[in-house]
Amino acid sequence: MKALDVWYDRIDLESAMKHLAADSMKVSAMIEDWDGGILRAYSKLCGVALARSHARSGDAAMISGYIGSSETFDDAICEFAVEYADQNQRDYRAMVKAVRDGRVKAVVES
Repeated sequence: MKALDVWYDRIDLESAMKHLAADSMKVSAMIEDWDGGILRAYSKLCGVALARSHARSGDAAMISGYIGSSETFDDAICEFAVEYADQNQRDYRAMVKAVRDGRVKAVVES
């Protein structure tokens, strides 16, 4: 059984406990022994869970009324998006520099 089976309604408690560490009400995956494929699949599952936990649905008219007709919200979202993109670029450049300087090891799987 692969570690990710834990997330697909085929729970084998003994196997699950080998891959999860519980601390209070939190559960963490023990990823040290996972290969790239399992780690990628797990990261996708985490992304989906995070997106769903942050997603909100609502009445479009109510949301529109809350936001209003001015361009304030539009401007704020655009400013956030540009700043976020700039930060991502800075972070990426810092990571590449760290790899080139030997401070971080990069592994490329084929």
